[in-house]
Amino acid sequence: IKELLQEQKWDLVVYGFGIDFPASSSVDDVMAHLDDVSRVYLELGRLVQSVRKSCKRLACITREVFTEDPKKHKKVGVRLVTASTLWGMSNCLRIELEEVPV
Repeated sequence: IKELLQEQKWDLVVYGFGIDFPASSSVDDVMAHLDDVSRVYLELGRLVQSVRKSCKRLACITREVFTEDPKKHKKVGVRLVTASTLWGMSNCLRIELEEVPV
C-alpha cells in the first residue's frame, strides 16, 4: 500500500476488506479477522495522512453491517458484524484527514 501511495496520486482509494466475512463464527476466527481488517484500515489511514496529496478521496465498503433482518443474522451469525468497527474508524479518519473526504 505504501509503495502505491508513494508512486502516484489517486483520485479515489476504495477500502473493501470489510466486505469479507471471517471463515467461521468462532471467537478465534472473528477476532483474527477483526484484527486484520482494523489494522489494515488503520495503516491505510496513517499512510494517507503521511503521504500528503497521494489520495483525494477515501471510501470504505462494508457489507450488511447494519442489517436488522433476522434471517441474515441467523444464517451468517456474528460474522455479519465483524467489520462494524470500520464505521467508527471512518468517523475518526474524517477528523484526522480534514482535507480528504472519507
